[in-house]
Amino acid sequence: MKVLIAVDASPSSERVLEEAAARPWPEASVFSVVHVVDLQRFAKPPMLVDDAKREGDRTVHAGVEKLSRSGHTALD
Repeated sequence: MKVLIAVDASPSSERVLEEAAARPWPEASVFSVVHVVDLQRFAKPPMLVDDAKREGDRTVHAGVEKLSRSGHTALD
């Protein structure tokens, strides 16, 4: 089974990751953890795009680590 989890820095995203990590999944399930940066939000201050991307990368990495520690295969 392929599972896609979109995350941001919200408590709700953290809860989704906790639930996904705690549940039993079919063998060979693979999780993809993603974060999306809406570039139109940064049309006026484009220098913030790199900061938003770095924060998104950190959020995704933390989600992948949480799932991996639970024994799941997770990709970023």
